[in-house]
Amino acid sequence: MVTLKPDKYYHIFNHAIGNRDIFKTEKNYNSFLRKYEKYISPVAATMAFCLLKDHFHLLIRVKDLENISDVSKAFKKLFKSYTKAINRETGRKEKIFDTHFKPKRVSKNKRIQATFNFIHLNPIFHELCEYPGEWKYSSFNAYIENKDTTFVCIVDGKKWFVNLKNIVSNLLQGKVNHLIDTF
Repeated sequence: MVTLKPDKYYHIFNHAIGNRDIFKTEKNYNSFLRKYEKYISPVAATMAFCLLKDHFHLLIRVKDLENISDVSKAFKKLFKSYTKAINRETGRKEKIFDTHFKPKRVSKNKRIQATFNFIHLNPIFHELCEYPGEWKYSSFNAYIENKDTTFVCIVDGKKWFVNLKNIVSNLLQGKVNHLIDTF
């Protein structure tokens, strides 16, 4: 397991067990985001996020904390709380997420940029939309509107967004092929 360190960037990814969905309704997406804000915002700054039906991607920077294990605990609380809410809603008692919290350290600016781009372009890769701004369960529009949301820290992410804007512009003009291969 990766040891989290203050002021370092991490790509967080998780997906549903089997072919199930994590998010089935708009209410599910919004519930997850509210819980994310509650549990994760105190321990990490979010640069990018994208929630898809069966998985999600996050790019976070861990805050400078006295107890770094608080980050792992916060993610466990998030997953447990969301699972509990979904089970209550569906009358089931089962796991939703395939794996436990497994962060991947992203240390070089080029890799942070690639991860930032990949997260925002993910709905296009999965053919859910043609333009990232069409997918509302992503941080892309926070950057387009140039305003921090309750948990997306665009001040930190702006330096990577300039490059993403160029990629999206080329994408819309049909000039970008196989973007996923670069990730």
